Amino acid sequence: VRLWQGKVILWTLCLPLIFLLSYRYLRKSSRSRWGEVFLALVAAQGLSGTGLFLAPALVVALSFAYLFTVGVSSQRWQAVVTLNAASIYSMAILAFMALDIFPNYNLSEVYVSWPQNWNNNAGLVVSSLAEGMRNLFCLLVVPLVCLPTVYGRFFLFFTLTVIGLYLNPWTGK
Repeated sequence: VRLWQGKVILWTLCLPLIFLLSYRYLRKSSRSRWGEVFLALVAAQGLSGTGLFLAPALVVALSFAYLFTVGVSSQRWQAVVTLNAASIYSMAILAFMALDIFPNYNLSEVYVSWPQNWNNNAGLVVSSLAEGMRNLFCLLVVPLVCLPTVYGRFFLFFTLTVIGLYLNPWTGK
């Protein structure tokens, strides 16, 4: 019903595409593959304002998961840094918005009804212990059982990286 909206297109098409293109770039880096990631990141921010931070966050989480899976070397670290540089367009827009050079959204009226502390706010996403356990099972156990070892490990590290980077009280704010 809502597939025509930019945010839904972002979640169903653009973010999975960014995931795939980023992973391809990390496995075999080239200028053309970097350009594909860059253009997909530009498209993400054009579809929805949330693409400005969700798409670069996805690339960061994927990069760390990749390093945890395959190990760190100078060549891999360079590929990760270069991949994350593809987010420069989104980062520049966010910086201009923070400096009031570009118009910014006034979301205070939207968020006034939301919980003000981190625990209750996280509860909007995972509302019970049973739901959290089910989600963790699906995200941590199922990939390890259903995917080949390297991919299962990658998705395990990806899930843990997302939790570590974005679902904790310090960076969650």
